[in-house]
Amino acid sequence: MSTIKLVTWDVDGTLYSLPAFKRRVFVRLALRGRFGLMRSMLELHEWIDSQRGVSGGRVDLKDWSQWEGVFAEERRVFAAVLSGMKPAPRALDLLESYRAQGVIQVALSDLESRYKLQALGLEPYFADATSAFESGFWKPSPVAFRAAQKKWGIKPHEHLHIGDRMETDGLGAQAAGCGFVLLDGSRAW
Repeated sequence: MSTIKLVTWDVDGTLYSLPAFKRRVFVRLALRGRFGLMRSMLELHEWIDSQRGVSGGRVDLKDWSQWEGVFAEERRVFAAVLSGMKPAPRALDLLESYRAQGVIQVALSDLESRYKLQALGLEPYFADATSAFESGFWKPSPVAFRAAQKKWGIKPHEHLHIGDRMETDGLGAQAAGCGFVLLDGSRAW
């Protein structure tokens, strides 16, 4: 029997192919002439990345108000695109396996992601969806990982995080004392 009791999952690029997703988002926005929105969405994620190494990765809430509208638009576009995509086969196999073992599975992304799980049809696999934003610290800060451990009463060695970026998911998991598996949702077995 595995000692893993909690698996947290990064969403973007782990549960689905990020290159395929980006192509579909680009085509969708380009066909609608929404280049301004595309630029704003890229700037939002650059803003997030710029905070990762500053003040321990603390979320800068005073500037968040300028991004709320962009994030709302992004959620609508992303949900529409994801509803036409399939989850990564490797991720789906692991989701099934951990569910069969009775392991708690939680989505742990930088931003709110429950809508992505719904669009992909993956919500039934997850006991919860949380975000680094909610914890007040972007990945790779260990804060969100430790918050998940505390919420579920799990010791660090009983926690595994699965993500597609070593520099955010891997370093955050390591700092929180849990295991890490690098899984790129765009690659085949």
